[in-house]
Amino acid sequence: DNEIYLKNTYAKSRLVEPYTLDFLFSEHLDLLDRISTNTDRFESIAICENACGTNDAYLLKELIQESKGQFDPRKQMRLVNTGTIGKFQDRWGVDKMTYLGEKFLNPVVNKAEFVKRFPKSYSVKSLQKKLIIKGLNLLDACIDEEGVIVPGIPTLVALPRDPKKLAFALGLLNSKLAFFYIKERNPASSYNQGTTFTKEMLNNFPIPKTLSEKDISRVGEKAMEIVKVKRKDIRVDTSQL
Repeated sequence: DNEIYLKNTYAKSRLVEPYTLDFLFSEHLDLLDRISTNTDRFESIAICENACGTNDAYLLKELIQESKGQFDPRKQMRLVNTGTIGKFQDRWGVDKMTYLGEKFLNPVVNKAEFVKRFPKSYSVKSLQKKLIIKGLNLLDACIDEEGVIVPGIPTLVALPRDPKKLAFALGLLNSKLAFFYIKERNPASSYNQGTTFTKEMLNNFPIPKTLSEKDISRVGEKAMEIVKVKRKDIRVDTSQL
């Protein structure tokens, strides 16, 4: 016989926008509540947005080339997507990228042509210092300090309100805490132990209001230390850091 049993009780007054209810089934509801009591959100340090629209993705394919020489950031931009984003560092030139059915190892686009084709939002985001975040399965984010990487779909970008806090945001998004919270808070968006991430999920991730500049600097410095190591060898184990 089918039985109905009480999973959790929760006061209606404690529900906040965007009023999702699926998190009420979490085994860790009390912990999620404790984390949520922090009054600041990720969007207070960086704004997360979709990298580009579907139509832009198809238009972009016409510009993609396989780099046959040394990457020239003055004339070229590297292209990454969800499959070539790792924690802290992208996997461009290491793993092949599949883009609308075609594979590339060192995909680049001509910078001038890219800006001409996408003069508004897409190129403006791409030319900035930013984080590029996987759109599917794992919460992995890499950093683009020079504004030379074009993020393909399905990815998200995080544009810092203060460039000095970009490294802190990188460490935060790559933490176990961020993945745990977002996955548990949005179980309806999860599939096969992964999650389809949205800008709302990331922008609403709670962070302590009491963070000091020293806290932010310590996390940021450690994040960039990991980046430095992974740029030499993407596969190196940085768990101690």
